Amino acid sequence: MLWLGQNKIKKIKVNLPTKSQQIYVGTDLRDFAIEEIVKRDYSKSVIFVDEKVAFLEKNYLKKLKKELNVKEIIKVVPSEKTKSVEFLNFALEKCINHKLNRKSCILAFGGGIVGDAAGFLASVYMRGIDMIFLPTTLMSQGDTVINKVALSYRYLKNVFGAFFSPILTICDVDSLPTLPKKEISLGLSEIIKHALIDSDPFTKRLEITKPLF
Repeated sequence: MLWLGQNKIKKIKVNLPTKSQQIYVGTDLRDFAIEEIVKRDYSKSVIFVDEKVAFLEKNYLKKLKKELNVKEIIKVVPSEKTKSVEFLNFALEKCINHKLNRKSCILAFGGGIVGDAAGFLASVYMRGIDMIFLPTTLMSQGDTVINKVALSYRYLKNVFGAFFSPILTICDVDSLPTLPKKEISLGLSEIIKHALIDSDPFTKRLEITKPLF
């Protein structure tokens, strides 16, 4: 457990065959995220952001662009159409035009669809460059991208995939109270599923935990 001012930050390290993924969970992590990205000294980056998040986080996006070497902020519609070959071609062209290289970074800011699409892009661009994920929904924070990204094709869901993980994932739970109740329910269902599959103690804890919002 780490401390950021008065706030606790939970650090989780996931060891994978080809890399390790660092996941941080806590509150008020916006500036912390920038500090962690700056430490990695990327040559340049492109941000893919959920269009709804872009509206809510205008000021933070301006700060990201100022503090990091961001070449473009690309707004993404959070729908299955984004997880497509057409979007991949569009995104690859953007990366090529901005001359991203192996010392560059792709940053995904939003829910699971943005994470999947940007993650697949990062996995194939120049045979793989770093991706950083700032998940903003309970679903994407509870089932954050760990060693799996995918695109769909027509009616075939997740038919194109890769074993790939963000190098860094920062889950700021301050983004959750703005979500509709339906989104919270979907996220909780995913968390409950994982608990039932793998952890009796966590399942029991969920049974007695009161909702935060």
